[in-house]
Amino acid sequence: YDGVPDMRISILLALGRAQDALALVEQRERDAAREGAEWANCSQPRRLQKARALALLQRDVEAMEALLPWREVAPRYRLHWLRAVVVLVSRAPERNSWDLGSRVQLMLDHYAQVGAHRMLIEAAELAMQLALQRGAVWTAR
Repeated sequence: YDGVPDMRISILLALGRAQDALALVEQRERDAAREGAEWANCSQPRRLQKARALALLQRDVEAMEALLPWREVAPRYRLHWLRAVVVLVSRAPERNSWDLGSRVQLMLDHYAQVGAHRMLIEAAELAMQLALQRGAVWTAR
């Protein structure tokens, strides 16, 4: 697990410093390429954070390319995935489908089941935003 750089990237994104976060992600990608094979628990969060940084920079095409498909994302990194998706959906409401809502509900159920309450609360807040954007008031409640 690439903990310290991953945390720095998360902090930069939370501070709204997407360009700095993207630069750090790209540096870590270069380092990883030099080091050879890499575990998914290092590459997945970094790739998802890259997608979020690109989305925050309004580089949606690149963000979509960086975003992993839902089925490939380990449950522990799905909140990273959701954070990127929320930014992308804000500019392309047609992406905010019922299918997306059902995937987010699966995420919420998983976090509740395993006792990941902090992740559950953040994911629920994002899920409510998405539900309201697509007119699913009952789901948002």
